[in-house]
Amino acid sequence: MNKTILLMTLIFSFSLKAFANKEFFVDKTFNTKVHIGQLGLENSKSILLVHGLGTNAAKDWDPIKLELSKKFHLILIDLPGFGLSQKSPKPYTLENYAKLLSEILKKYSKNEKTTVIGHSLGGATTLKFAHSYSQLIDKVVLIDAAGILHRSVFVKHMSRLEKDSEASYPFKGIVDKIKGVANTISEVVIETTDKYASLQKILLATPSIRAKLVKDKSILRAAISLIEEDFTDATRFLELPVLILWGEKDKVAPLRVGKLLDYHLKNSKLHIFNGIGHNPMAKVPKKVSSQIINWLENPITDEKVILSKGDKIVECKNKNNQSLQGSYKKVTLKGCNNFNIKKSHIQKLVLRNSSVNLENVTIQGSEIGIDLEESVLDATNLLIEAETALKINNSKMDLAGVEINASKKAIEHTGSSFIYWSVSRLKQARSTQKVLHQRKNYK
Repeated sequence: MNKTILLMTLIFSFSLKAFANKEFFVDKTFNTKVHIGQLGLENSKSILLVHGLGTNAAKDWDPIKLELSKKFHLILIDLPGFGLSQKSPKPYTLENYAKLLSEILKKYSKNEKTTVIGHSLGGATTLKFAHSYSQLIDKVVLIDAAGILHRSVFVKHMSRLEKDSEASYPFKGIVDKIKGVANTISEVVIETTDKYASLQKILLATPSIRAKLVKDKSILRAAISLIEEDFTDATRFLELPVLILWGEKDKVAPLRVGKLLDYHLKNSKLHIFNGIGHNPMAKVPKKVSSQIINWLENPITDEKVILSKGDKIVECKNKNNQSLQGSYKKVTLKGCNNFNIKKSHIQKLVLRNSSVNLENVTIQGSEIGIDLEESVLDATNLLIEAETALKINNSKMDLAGVEINASKKAIEHTGSSFIYWSVSRLKQARSTQKVLHQRKNYK
């Protein structure tokens, strides 16, 4: 009996120690009371933790915060509109959240430069914050950052998901409600995005959709602001060391996004948790804590591989589910579907009535880089350097993290085609480089 009482007393005392350092402060950006919690105040190195969407707010960090607080001073925030923080009429944009985080670091951090860790919405916010306020930060950890791809790609992906049973699924409520109103919402959104200035107008223009979403108003406002953001510059110009942690089976922010970030960020390291979804902290907290602590003590980054030219010629005819990797002079696909090409250097790629997925591929050294006709191409981390980068005819493309350098013309098109551009850049002839984060029809 005495042992039981002693154990309960110790647990109660530890809980008080862990959660007593909480307070509110009125920030200048939202002009509202923001809830702040602190752990590990005896430690000299500060870390700011930025949560994702959902009602848990800073409680999302519960599975790993005590382990981290053994070595670090933790600053936990409930973003305005979440948790115990007050709501604000001001927009929940990532720019405003970044300003807020700068205020928090100046008030609570023990260091001139602080490590910032963000998950989901918090990961995207952290990326924006690190790009805009790099002078306040020394290292960055991104955990399954959401909303990096163009809004049309993101909504299309989300709307195709089956209802997820995991309570930790942060976009579940919004997605399920949208799916419950319109099973074809992805096609509606995709065909309408060019006619509206923002996705918010699309979703809220339909009364039945609006009625189902207003109950989650704060989450909706933050989610829509998130997927309206363009991270092209942040992924190219951020020079801080970045650890990228990703769940292999993430249904909200697919692994494609983690690979995109690792490819384009200059000093990054990607670690993948096999079999894990969008919230690794909840599923494998010890592994997440260990990865963070070990990397902060030794922030190594992935080596960027440079591919060389090859002289092999490959032609595929009427075969499906094939794969390719290496260096080639020319690759031609005719009637080949679900063809995967990874980590390759190709001088010219020709597609006829085919579908292909490219990942970490360089197309370089030909008059025409990629020649598509009646085909579908998805590409992540693609570099094209040619006289004419793309020649397209009645084709569809989903391009994320793509760099195009055309000495003459970037895109030559016939028929009717469209391209989803996400965090990509294009330069042709003597023109200045353009950022492409949009859906565009080519007719």
